[in-house]
Amino acid sequence: MRDVAKAAGVSSQTVSKVVRGLPGVSTDTRTRIMGIMRDLGFQPNVWARALKTGHASSIGVICDELPRPGPSLVIYGVESAARQAGYYSTVAGLPRPTPDLLQQAVEQLLSLSVAGIVVNVAMSSETGVLDQLRSDVPLVAVWAPTDTRLPVATYDHRSAAARATRHLLEMGHTTVHHLAGMHNQFGTDQRVAGWREALTQAGAPVPDVLYGNWDSRSGYALGKRLADDRSVTAVFAANDYMALGVIRALKEAGRSVPADVSVMGYDNAPESAFFDPPLTTVSQDFPALGARAFAILAAQLGIDGKGSSQPYLPEQELIVRASTAPPP
Repeated sequence: MRDVAKAAGVSSQTVSKVVRGLPGVSTDTRTRIMGIMRDLGFQPNVWARALKTGHASSIGVICDELPRPGPSLVIYGVESAARQAGYYSTVAGLPRPTPDLLQQAVEQLLSLSVAGIVVNVAMSSETGVLDQLRSDVPLVAVWAPTDTRLPVATYDHRSAAARATRHLLEMGHTTVHHLAGMHNQFGTDQRVAGWREALTQAGAPVPDVLYGNWDSRSGYALGKRLADDRSVTAVFAANDYMALGVIRALKEAGRSVPADVSVMGYDNAPESAFFDPPLTTVSQDFPALGARAFAILAAQLGIDGKGSSQPYLPEQELIVRASTAPPP
């Protein structure tokens, strides 16, 4: 900062005001200082600033290391909202969400003087893991049960899955087969519960759930198990990538989508409108989910009075495309 001040012919206090975005510096001087900062490659030391001011200017995000698009977009939503509020984001990855590894990630982020932490990890439907976390700063969870002691940001997956299943039943299908995500995860269990609820309320048969792991390969493998069963006329996949695998398995077996089998996805991935056929799906705005998580965290930190304590985002839209039709 002294180097920048010397090059600009101003005091270090003036440079400090520009760095912190404070008033009291003319537009011309501010522009000149920012140009010199760029030329010198100046970067503020956020950790030193936190020690000096007693105010942390970063938040932590804990995520699992599976390279899935949805959770990655949630991180983008958190980071974008945090940046608008003047906060940096530091990410800690986990190979798996065990209690010990989660606690280690929390402690790692606490050592970096974060103001709060967003836990963006696919959690079990049991709340015990999150309830055991110890932290000196506020925590907010994503993809977690709402009865945990932590504030939660999520969608109502159960209601959305029930609505998707009813859509297929109302088209005339006698039942709907479900390809679920990873076993014993909150998002998986909620979608299974909504699917089963819709079938039970309609008096329709409830087939066995087939569990995958959210990717197209598992959807393809499970789809092959259903492809030769001519009684199967409707499949609801836990996400769009599993649905893509199902469509390929059905086509390889000589079954047309949707003339022979209707296929429904979940998430409204950017590619889903360009599947063959375009996929009927349930929307899920992942960046908005990340932004809601930060809003809840911001409210706890007292930096944004508009933060909502309500866990659920607005109802997800059912997007009807060409992959669903009445049964043959």
